[in-house]
Amino acid sequence: MRISRPEIRQLRERITYAFNLNPFHTNDIREYLNTRLRACGFRRGDLFSDDAVAAIEGYSLGLVRRITILADKALLAAYADNAQAVTHEDVKRAASDPEFHRFGARVHWRLVGAAGAAA
Repeated sequence: MRISRPEIRQLRERITYAFNLNPFHTNDIREYLNTRLRACGFRRGDLFSDDAVAAIEGYSLGLVRRITILADKALLAAYADNAQAVTHEDVKRAASDPEFHRFGARVHWRLVGAAGAAA
């Protein structure tokens, strides 16, 4: 494991908690996003449409870090369009951002297509 290498001992000592988190599924993602929005003071209904949440699941593979990055970028895309909700198209635009792929995200088109069809 990389974190156990001697040259990064100082980083390892700064990590207080370490745990494994299984990938989130659609309902987990929706709840995670709504919880984050409520923490920021958002009190309206769901800001992310069902098809947007399904697309986030497909593009992120349920990984929280990727969910957060995609949601942030999709929110900015919706804001730029002066939209009232985040749509599948906003998530698609967010996922096409090279910055998203910089974090090691791989687009699995079959999963995204299936997720969009299920929504």
